[in-house]
Amino acid sequence: MEPAAGKAADTRMALVGAFTEARAVGDLDRMAALALTMPSEQRFGAHPGQLPALIHEAYLSAIDPAMRCRLAAALSRAWVYGGDAARGVEFAVEAVDLGDRLDDSEILADALDAALVARWGPDDLAERLQLSGRLADTTAHLSAVEPRLASHLWRLTTAWECLDVVAVQRQLRALDILAEESGSTRAAFFAASRRAMHALVVAELDVADRLIALTSRLGGQASEPDVMAVIHSLSASRAQRVGDLDALVREAESFEGYGASEGIPSVSAEAAVFWLQSGRRDRARELAIELTGPPGRCPTRRRFPADRHVDRRGRRRGGAR
Repeated sequence: MEPAAGKAADTRMALVGAFTEARAVGDLDRMAALALTMPSEQRFGAHPGQLPALIHEAYLSAIDPAMRCRLAAALSRAWVYGGDAARGVEFAVEAVDLGDRLDDSEILADALDAALVARWGPDDLAERLQLSGRLADTTAHLSAVEPRLASHLWRLTTAWECLDVVAVQRQLRALDILAEESGSTRAAFFAASRRAMHALVVAELDVADRLIALTSRLGGQASEPDVMAVIHSLSASRAQRVGDLDALVREAESFEGYGASEGIPSVSAEAAVFWLQSGRRDRARELAIELTGPPGRCPTRRRFPADRHVDRRGRRRGGAR
């Protein structure tokens, strides 16, 4: 993951530098445009640095309701992607409220997607179902790729959560069609990765292997910041499916290393599960104690409430951004 991390850092620094230059000359439009791109360059769960602060600065300066709506949605995503979902909820709510007042389905769709990203916890299913339904209605007559992609991904997510096999199949096909019709490499990346997930669930391992390789290639072409996270997740799922203990050990090491370097509890917790499944109960126990502390110690220790509401690829496991 080091090359991807280095590239992400370079992109982030370039964005921060460009934003600083725009601020110095009072170019509010440029500041807003740069702020809107910032969440898409974040790696999910990694510390966001000053990106939320910069987006918030542009958000406070925005006068146009449409731009303020889009910046509120971007700010919500930045906090969620940065592992602090609780801070993003109020901005997602504002984005939807503003979007409802605008006669622009594409802007409303962006706000609804942000609201879904901010409501990834297990207790939010009912609201997630309602929001994903609204998003589907909002994008039904849009031809733009991004809002349609977000809608299909969220409908796919809720179909999995409800164990609705037919709905899963329909949304997988919808993603295929969107990729075919649009020619979008990014849409093809999501279509392939979701097809790979499905192939692993139904034990079509040859199909899964082909799709995992395709996902890796398309993710690189689309410059997706979290492509390696997706590949590692798929590889770990394959190892679990076939009982490949050597592969599970490799994934446990990778997940543990990344979780520790970035300070992401959910990734470290996944590593503990992989260690346990690979037969390394000692490593699993050590990591569990590191995450939660030994029994009886620090009763007021924080339990990372924000991290509990998201998983490693919430925006692209569910939402498209």
